[in-house]
Amino acid sequence: MACRVIITAAAELDIFEATDYYEKQLTGLGNRFYKEIIFYLRKLENHPQHYSFLFDQFRSVSTEVFLI
Repeated sequence: MACRVIITAAAELDIFEATDYYEKQLTGLGNRFYKEIIFYLRKLENHPQHYSFLFDQFRSVSTEVFLI
């Protein structure tokens, strides 16, 4: 069962800031981070039942490489 993933403006800003941070640490790392986030957001969207609830109707997902 697929669901819709909603990313708040604040979360989107956090993602872009983290991407920029990682890119400044090592060229290409920011891009790798961003791709990892997109990958897990798609997994969450397509298989929400695999992830636990953080609270109410919000689910939590952690990446394997980057802990967010």
